Amino acid sequence: MQNSNSHFLNSFLERIDLPKPQGNVCITDQKKAIGPEDTGFIDLYIQYDGIHVIIENKIYGAGDTEKQLARYIATVDEVDKDKFEDWYDNNRNVNVNVNDKNNIHVVYLTADGTKEPSDD
Repeated sequence: MQNSNSHFLNSFLERIDLPKPQGNVCITDQKKAIGPEDTGFIDLYIQYDGIHVIIENKIYGAGDTEKQLARYIATVDEVDKDKFEDWYDNNRNVNVNVNDKNNIHVVYLTADGTKEPSDD
C-alpha cells in the first residue's frame, strides 16, 4: 500500500520520534520474515526515506516466538536465512540501538505497556 499523505501516519511517526516522510511511504502488513519452517510475518512494516519501522502487535496477549524480533530485524537488514544464526550470535549482546545505523526501528505494542519482549 502506498501512502504519501496521512495525518495519522505523521502523528504516529512523531510520537515515536521519527521524522515525517519526505517521499513515498510503503506500508505492508504481514510481511514475510525469516522464520523456522518458513513461518514468520512482520505484523506491520513501514518503509520511507531509508527508514524502516517494524511494528509487532501484542495487544491481545500473543506470546513471542523464538528470536522473533531478531528475525524481523534481520529480514529488514536483508540477512540471508542461512546466515541468520551467525548474524544473531554477533548481534544479540549489542546495545538495543545496534540497528540505528541502518535506520531500523521496532515498536512493540502491548495492551497496557507492561509486557516486554523475551530476552531472545
